[in-house]
Amino acid sequence: TSVNSLKADVTSLKSSNTQSAPGSSKKSPSYIPLGSGGSTTDKNYYSMGGYQVSIDPADYVGYTSMQLEATLNLNEAVGTINARLYNSTDSSAAGSSNVSTSATTAVLLSSTGFTLPSGKKTYVLQVQSTQGYQANVQSARIRVNF
Repeated sequence: TSVNSLKADVTSLKSSNTQSAPGSSKKSPSYIPLGSGGSTTDKNYYSMGGYQVSIDPADYVGYTSMQLEATLNLNEAVGTINARLYNSTDSSAAGSSNVSTSATTAVLLSSTGFTLPSGKKTYVLQVQSTQGYQANVQSARIRVNF
């Protein structure tokens, strides 16, 4: 009986593997580098010139969301460092791309998922130090989820 049970299990597994739904295999995320290094003491959002990229969402067919990933820290434990992706073409912040920390050691942060408006647009990383102390950006990128 155990041999017959094993045969039934193998047959069941084979049929479930061949009957997977189309498109059920998930594509790995892609990453769009924004830049590395830099700091600001600006209390208002400051556009980090070296962190700029042009993106057309149509180049990422089937993407479900994007996330800003940034490694940030403050030099002193005073206030917060905020970062966001800014659409400089349309003069607006990109969705829910905000990340923030009050850490004095570099920490990798990920925003919630957002989508971008259609068409090729230029995006820049903006950073703010709420109390005017040095806010550091180690690196930043955009994660494209499928």
